[in-house]
Formats: sequence, structure tokens, C-alpha cells
Amino acid sequence: MANQDMRLIGKIKDAHGLRGDVFIIFFSKDYSYVDLIDELYVEDTPYEVIKAGEHKDGLKVQLKGVIDRNQSEALIGKQIYLPSDFFFEQDEEEGMFLAEIENFKVIDKTLGEIGTITGFSSNVAQDLLIVTTAAKKQVEIPFVDQFVVEIDHDNKILQMDLPEGLLDIND
Repeated sequence: MANQDMRLIGKIKDAHGLRGDVFIIFFSKDYSYVDLIDELYVEDTPYEVIKAGEHKDGLKVQLKGVIDRNQSEALIGKQIYLPSDFFFEQDEEEGMFLAEIENFKVIDKTLGEIGTITGFSSNVAQDLLIVTTAAKKQVEIPFVDQFVVEIDHDNKILQMDLPEGLLDIND
């Protein structure tokens, strides 16, 4: 992707119907923000989103200019991007996007500093933080309310209270 200010969010899994709709899967399994999307990028090409709705484990999306099944089939497998600044929530009451805590240090109540958040994943049940340790090892930590003690945006620190042995599961 030429534009470094973009965030990979998913891919086009399939064509849907005869009128050019596409079926998109999101890597985070969270597409609650779909109503806020008016434009997305298929690889380097911007497309206006005409209509989007939940379908199975993803979204059925109608893109402006994609008007038949042949055009939508040509997009299968292509990656979907949104501008990075889209993920920084304007209204704190609405919650937050995971991207807001990327590059935060993760500090556990018992173990101390674990590493830095370098990415995100999902195991269907919950979002996972991908944390890179000082030894360059990557561990996955569930990002659930029960483990979060405090999110310090000013100092870019995520304080957690992880269950004993959780990090050993990653070995």
C-alpha cells in the first residue's frame, strides 16, 4: 500500500448477488463502526460506500461504480483499508478504537512491563493485543475489561492485571 496513513481492516471475501455487492470480512471481527464509513479503499483505490449491512460474519457492501457481479468478482481477495485517523474517536462516550492504544506500553500489576502493543488480532470471542516484548517475542493478550486496570493516554501506558500463567500460554 503506497499510503502509509492507511490501516488494513479486512478483505473482500466474495461477490454477493448480481448487482455488484461485495462481502467483506473484518480482521478484528468488530464492524460496529460501519455506519460511520462513507468511503473505503480497496488496495489503493477509493470507493464511496453506498450501502452496507451486516451479513453472516461480515458485511455486505455496495460500492459506487461496482455495478455487476463481474466487477465485484474481480475484487475478491483484495485488502480493505481505512484512513488511520478514522480510528481515533472524537466522542469519549462512544468508546474507543483499538488503534488509539497502538504503541502503548503494557504494564502488568505483578510482572511489571511486558512490552509494547504492536498490533491487534481476534479469537472471535474477544479482541487480542499483540504485544512485542523487549526480547522481540510477540504475545497475545485478551483485551477484556476484567484485565484492564487503567488506560493512561497521556503517558501511553496500559495498566493490566493479568491472570497468573496467561503469558505462558503463548509459549
